[in-house]
Amino acid sequence: MAGSDTIYEDVSMVFSDSGYPPFHINSKHKKTEAETGIVVDLLNKFQENYPYKIYTHVMPIRRVNFELDRGSMDMRYDSPVFVGKKADNFIWSEPFANSRDCIIALKNSWFEFEKPEDLFGKKVGIISGFSYLEYDKYFKEGKISSRKVDKQEQLIKMLKLKRLDCFIGNIHTTPYEIKLSGLPLEDFYFSDKALYSFQLMFQINKSKIKLKKDLDTFIRQAASNGLLKSIESKYR
Repeated sequence: MAGSDTIYEDVSMVFSDSGYPPFHINSKHKKTEAETGIVVDLLNKFQENYPYKIYTHVMPIRRVNFELDRGSMDMRYDSPVFVGKKADNFIWSEPFANSRDCIIALKNSWFEFEKPEDLFGKKVGIISGFSYLEYDKYFKEGKISSRKVDKQEQLIKMLKLKRLDCFIGNIHTTPYEIKLSGLPLEDFYFSDKALYSFQLMFQINKSKIKLKKDLDTFIRQAASNGLLKSIESKYR
């Protein structure tokens, strides 16, 4: 635990302004801050035990990528599978969450989803700037008709208004967003078939080797001593 005479290292952490509840929930009052969420709570606990001062910044996803690429920000959280070839330009922490994306539709207008072709001819909602891995090529080719928005809460509203047949959501973020919207979760159907699975980690500037080492130690401890589960339970 850091003491009063500890020398702290400044770290800049960047979040996307679209939010990714329950992992990060942006402040409604200060658009430049990530107010709460699993990642925010985890980093707050990390700072209590390690000599770092983490400053958070919120910006559009395209600018997030730009700032990380040019090295003006130290880290964010993501998965290497979404970063692609650029993943090798960074060092990655131990994973702190396993997740997967799936198809979300209204329960009263559900259709069977097993493969990409099942989405051909459907109006599918996605978030602008996000990667959907192999599905990106189908959107680009026009084989799957996409409707792009800035935030998942917009996708939920559009689905309820039947302006979409479905949208690509997440097993962690979408139930939380539906809960925040005040809509009954039982009105929605989540596909059993995942589009893909992934692990969330901290994507770190290569110069921050000690930061990665300390984060790895902390994440392993948080997983073994129950801290991670305790934080996750707050957002169910």
